[in-house]
Amino acid sequence: MGYKTKLIAIATLTCSLIVMAACGGGSDENTTPQATAAPTTAAGPTPNKAPAATTVATQPAPTGAAIPGFTGTALDTSTLAPYELDNIRYGGTEVFPTQFSNALDPKLNNSGISLDVRNNYEPLLGWKAVAGREYNQLYPLLAENWQVSADVKTYTFNLRKGIKWQNVAPTNGRELVASDAAFSMNRYREKDAVNYSSYQQVDSIEAPDKYTVVVRLKEPNAFALNELFSALDYVVPPELVANGEIFNRSVGTGPFIMKKWNLRSGSSHVRNPDYWQKDSKGNLLPYVDAMEVPFINDPGTSLAAFRSGQTDIPAVGPLLDQILSVSKSTPNVRVFWNGTNLTGQGFTFRVDKAPWSDVRVRRAINMMLDKPKYGDLIEGPGRWTYSGPMPWNLVSDKPFSFDELGPYYKYDPEAAKKLLIEAGYKDGKIKSPTPLVASQGNPYGPRTALFQTMFKENGFEFDQQAVDFATYNPYYFNRQAPDISLTHHILTQPNLNWYAQNKYSPNAAQNTGHLDDPEITKLLQQIRVTTDPAKQREYAKAIWDFDTLGSYNIWVPIARSYTVMGSRVRNYYVRQGGAGFLIFMWLADAPRTSP
Repeated sequence: MGYKTKLIAIATLTCSLIVMAACGGGSDENTTPQATAAPTTAAGPTPNKAPAATTVATQPAPTGAAIPGFTGTALDTSTLAPYELDNIRYGGTEVFPTQFSNALDPKLNNSGISLDVRNNYEPLLGWKAVAGREYNQLYPLLAENWQVSADVKTYTFNLRKGIKWQNVAPTNGRELVASDAAFSMNRYREKDAVNYSSYQQVDSIEAPDKYTVVVRLKEPNAFALNELFSALDYVVPPELVANGEIFNRSVGTGPFIMKKWNLRSGSSHVRNPDYWQKDSKGNLLPYVDAMEVPFINDPGTSLAAFRSGQTDIPAVGPLLDQILSVSKSTPNVRVFWNGTNLTGQGFTFRVDKAPWSDVRVRRAINMMLDKPKYGDLIEGPGRWTYSGPMPWNLVSDKPFSFDELGPYYKYDPEAAKKLLIEAGYKDGKIKSPTPLVASQGNPYGPRTALFQTMFKENGFEFDQQAVDFATYNPYYFNRQAPDISLTHHILTQPNLNWYAQNKYSPNAAQNTGHLDDPEITKLLQQIRVTTDPAKQREYAKAIWDFDTLGSYNIWVPIARSYTVMGSRVRNYYVRQGGAGFLIFMWLADAPRTSP
């Protein structure tokens, strides 16, 4: 697993419900692509003679309307809807605090969280929110288009002509050229770069002419666009690196020009008057005149600043109960549903050893867990949704209903008991010979305890060993669990290859169940070289069926994600990448109607 991927996964393991103020795409509704039609069920590998997959029906996307407690402030689902492009107002200052500041050099910190980086730099490709979807889609940003070779080893990017670096020293408004992009990406191949491991697959990066960048890979990879060149791999000017200023200021092609920055107090930015992007109606971007990014890492201070109108969003993402409280007690706020939470949660088995290699045992345990009850207890009634091996968007055009998740998702302790008896357990009960090791803090301590109680009621018993996170993290990534373990993944990762390789490749660090199926391994190889979206979805369905019908992992309900925003802010999209969620924002109380 590449270091960038591991960093993301580690971050996932440290949080349960984090309200992100800076994730996802950057385009308005006139440039949103249409979703592809769902293919028929793939003829994928059969997990221990599992029954045929059930038909995937279409269901409306959840709206969050069932969430209790939103009295006085309605739940706003516009984060998943088109941008508001009518009656736009220009001017004003957005105040988007951050709970920590990052290194300004993207080579040393490409987490993508810091607004100090997002305001100023841009990548070749960006991510845009797609209405009704829970993950983003790639679109050309600094690159006007790209081509992929037939062997999926060469990626050619054609830059947009006329994009200028910000008109401040040392770039002074000169044109962006291909050698700038090649220089930046080659920096990510250096050993001190945080995404060095991901760029190990690159053989060469060259700029044969002023507007063309050619990237050659060592091996085929149909998902290199997701894993490289996109929202976190920013293009920086060579002269800012040469003079050493990249460590204390940002000068990019982006929508805002940095005026000041301090690692501990925050930063200030003003509108780039020469910014190259326009919205679909031809309006100049960005809409606001200035962006303030104060550093606030105390939750109480963050909420107090938001309540008093000093900021447009809390710096430290509040939990749902706090959001409900704010929505009731603070006038003129909007509560947004952001789709599902960032992480998928599950329970998995070492299938390379008995008794977990017996599909009847795994299916029986899967049916012992009352998943709706688990969701109500761990998240709260109406505050959760179902999860699976990957986001449903990679498999279907519509989310799955509970009945479509497969016969072994359903709570049926009597059927579970019969399966265990059939597998040789005369009393219909089973106990793990080794304990489940989990981090003792939130969220895994309470989750593990609830697993333990609910499974024991129906015949599956295990002991629990609680450890600190520093112990648990390498334990998880080194696949040290001898029998049973927790499993995790990122539901907002729009990369089939990420799920396929990290969970089902025999030697992957996150393959905690030690899965090693020859047919799946062949399928993983096909995924790496297939660029056809319809075929990719077909392969995704095959993996989904393999996992769920074979009960290799027990996927449990996960929290829905929410955030609260000041009502004056328009075009807030939680799932926007790069500076997308900044350049399209405008303020209802802004002073003027034109740039």
